[in-house]
Amino acid sequence: MKKFRSPQIHSRLFSQERFTTTLQWGFYLALTAVVMSTLSLIITATRTTPQPPDTTEAFNRISRAQFVAQNYLRLWLTATEADKASFKVMLSDQNAIPKQWATDPLQVSDVNTANIESRTAEDGQTVQWSFIIGATITTPGNDNASRNYFAITLMDRPGTAIRAVMLPRPVNSIRPNIAVTLDYPNSVPATTTLGAAVANFANAYYTDQTGSLPSYTSREFHHVPIVGTPYTSTELISIRSTTPFTKTAKEGTTLDVIAEIKASISASSFQTISVPMRVKAIENGQWVVDDLTDFVYYSKATETK
Repeated sequence: MKKFRSPQIHSRLFSQERFTTTLQWGFYLALTAVVMSTLSLIITATRTTPQPPDTTEAFNRISRAQFVAQNYLRLWLTATEADKASFKVMLSDQNAIPKQWATDPLQVSDVNTANIESRTAEDGQTVQWSFIIGATITTPGNDNASRNYFAITLMDRPGTAIRAVMLPRPVNSIRPNIAVTLDYPNSVPATTTLGAAVANFANAYYTDQTGSLPSYTSREFHHVPIVGTPYTSTELISIRSTTPFTKTAKEGTTLDVIAEIKASISASSFQTISVPMRVKAIENGQWVVDDLTDFVYYSKATETK
C-alpha cells in the first residue's frame, strides 16, 4: 500500500530544505565578499605609490645651476685673452668663443639672480635653464656704476658638468620697481623725552652697552645689543610716528615710530640706519623702548618703471 506524507511533515521538510539553501547562499556570498576584499587589498598594496618630490635634490640642482650662471656672467664681463681657457670649459658652443678679447675689462660687483625658468626634455633628465641675472658694472675710466641685466642659458644633465649653451646677452629688467609710502606722517622733536629715550637706547643697543640698555627699555623688551658691533657712537637724526606724539601721554600708552640713526665707526666712517620700534610711556612723562618691529606701517605701495 502506498504511503503518503502528512501535509504537516511535508511542510516542515520543505522549510528545512529552504533554510539549508539560504544558509548555503549566505555562505557563498560571504566567501565572495572576503575574496573580493582580499584581492582589493592585494591590488592596493601592489599598486605603485607616487613618490614625493625630492625637494633637497631640486634645491641643490637649482643652486648649482645658479652658481654656474653667475660665475659665467662674471667671467664674460671681465674676460681678457688670459681667460680664454676658462671660457672654453664653460661654453658648449665652441664656435661662439670670442676671437678678440678686451684689454681693459669692466669692473663687476653685486651679481644677483633676478629670474629663473627651466624646461625639462622628454627624457626627464636634461634641463635647460634660463636665467636673468643683474650685475652692477663700472666701465673703465668712469666712477659711475650702472645696473644691467643679462640672459644666460645653460644645459644641465645629471652626472655631467653644467655648461652654457651660448654667450650672454643684455636684456631689460623684467620686474618693475615698487614705490612704498610709509605711514609715519608725524615728526617727533629730538629734544622731547621720547627723543632722548630713543637716542639713549640707540647708543646702548648699537655700541653694545649691555649694562645700560635696561634703563631705556621695558620689561617686555627681549633683544640684546648687537654682538661684535663695529659702531662706537650713535646720533639721532629724526623720529617719525604713526600717530601724533603728546607730552602728556598716559602711562602705558604705546606709539609706533621709525628713527633714523647715524651709527659711526669713526669720524669719517659711518652709516645711517632706519630703526622701526614701539615705544611705551611710563611714569613722569618718560618713555622706554618696548620692542623692535620688523614690519612697518605703510599707506601706499605701487609699481613704478
